[in-house]
Amino acid sequence: MSAFIAVLLSFSQLTAQTVISSSGNVSGAALGVNDVSATLKDTEGRKIISAAAYGYGGKTGKVVNDAMSVTQNIHRSFPQYLSYSLTLYGKIEKTDGGPLLQMFKDNPCVLEGNAEALTLLETLLKSTPEEKEIERSKDLERLFHIFLSLNKASQIDDSTKIKLLIQAIPCKSRTIRQQALIVLTERTASAAINQHIPALYQALKLSAFFAALKCKGNIRPEYADALPLIGRLSNLTKDEKILIADSEMIEPEIRAKLGNKIIEEKLISAFVREKDYHAKCILARQLGYIGSDKTIKALLKQLDSPVKLSWKYGEISIRGKIIQALHLAMPQESLFSVDVNQFAKNQWSHSPEKDQQCKDYARKVNSWTEEHFGFTAWKPENVWFSINYNVPMITE
Repeated sequence: MSAFIAVLLSFSQLTAQTVISSSGNVSGAALGVNDVSATLKDTEGRKIISAAAYGYGGKTGKVVNDAMSVTQNIHRSFPQYLSYSLTLYGKIEKTDGGPLLQMFKDNPCVLEGNAEALTLLETLLKSTPEEKEIERSKDLERLFHIFLSLNKASQIDDSTKIKLLIQAIPCKSRTIRQQALIVLTERTASAAINQHIPALYQALKLSAFFAALKCKGNIRPEYADALPLIGRLSNLTKDEKILIADSEMIEPEIRAKLGNKIIEEKLISAFVREKDYHAKCILARQLGYIGSDKTIKALLKQLDSPVKLSWKYGEISIRGKIIQALHLAMPQESLFSVDVNQFAKNQWSHSPEKDQQCKDYARKVNSWTEEHFGFTAWKPENVWFSINYNVPMITE
């Protein structure tokens, strides 16, 4: 673990130039930043005022932007003084790769012969945790990113790959942790997840989570990213589900998924009434996450909604986001895993073949909806997903 201090100085409010100096590259040093402090001094070096911000957890871009903002706000409040300083301070955790790197070492087949990934793996295995900590962290993040890019299928059900994703949860890199949690939540079949419950229970530290929840402790700093996955686990006891469903610290869709019917009804009602495209998109995704018969039925009934996003270059119907929400609710149904961008229309390039494909898809959705819920979702001849109003190019 190595400590560092990076100091950013700016003199004269007229030029607002920034000179950066540190023991290393500032953006690299900021990888380990925990806190930020800003101090305003007069021309004789006496401190006038200071401010601080905490809990950045290594978010490089955010820590630098917020830190500069803090410092400049102080400067604007006291324009009679000519200098101020900003200090980033924290610690860089050593990255040994741990169980995740070991999983890649033991199962190189998951990298499918990708030359860059295999080179990164070889480099990581040859170097030691004491060497080039920041570079090792970035290499491991890149290796994990390549692994995910090689597995773009809508569903991951391979046991080895799921084990690798689970080993990524305790990783010190928040980037890796977040990506692993998203894939496990959205792209891993429930049946496959259920085969790894003990490992997930340990990786997610669920004993500590429920202990904190029971004592009404603040679970968000450590568990916020993991909550959607926790809500999907099939082994939760009745008491554990009640703890989550009744906690106001947890997102409404997670509470609804685990049994809070009042919240579920409120979300459905809000979704049906909503006329704003962006707000309806968020509500559609929440209903898709819940994935109950009631929320699926509500999503299907809104496939014929007139809500759309319009701007000078085209229009986008809410239908595309609803199809994505239905896929989230029912990942096993290939009907809802289609990329609706294939049905995009262009004002200046009409395609009868594409129109027919769109109608055929709409009819398939109607057949499925009628079979499972007893009603049709839309009129196929009226279905569209996006329209581009591109200005035609004129060539000589």
